[in-house]
Amino acid sequence: MDRLAAFVHWGDKQSYEQAVLIVQNNDIEWDLLYEWAKNEGADSSVIDELKSIVPSKRETARKLIGVLPQNLDHDTLRENRILR
Repeated sequence: MDRLAAFVHWGDKQSYEQAVLIVQNNDIEWDLLYEWAKNEGADSSVIDELKSIVPSKRETARKLIGVLPQNLDHDTLRENRILR
């Protein structure tokens, strides 16, 4: 959250870029981010924007299913954290 806070409070573009990388590579508890924004008096549209640029794992799995070997089933996708 510190990268997002730096962007929200100081307009630090590099911090926003780092926040994007963080949400792309980690499981995010979006509800906690929205709560943080509310408590900070920050505009939650920043979080909406981050959420919109990060495809859900389900969307990613759907795109991959067409190119994955047939023996890769839903259980394997779940184990690899592509599906929930």
